[in-house]
Amino acid sequence: MQSDSGADGTASDGHLSPQRWTLRELSEVPPEVRAHMERTRREIAARSFSGPDPIKLDFQDFTFRVIGNRLYWRDRHSTYVDFLLDLIQFAFGPKWHKERVETAEAQRHLVP
Repeated sequence: MQSDSGADGTASDGHLSPQRWTLRELSEVPPEVRAHMERTRREIAARSFSGPDPIKLDFQDFTFRVIGNRLYWRDRHSTYVDFLLDLIQFAFGPKWHKERVETAEAQRHLVP
């Protein structure tokens, strides 16, 4: 990157101005540097999108999950996706769910 302003933040006309940077492609990056950059990018992405560890317990015929300060349970053989869909329906309420079911499938929102 190259700055159009001086080291002290002054432009060529002597006035203070925000630094402007020009992006340039590095054509010959050594493979080990490129691999390190890619690993670092993946690690940063993984950290920035990860939430808290889920709290889940399988006991007898039920699966218990904690979200926030609420405890939810379902049949042990239900999938996590089924749990999330039921949670969405619970959060929006039965009226909302009924309206979604009555709407033509082609016009429905992605959330069931």
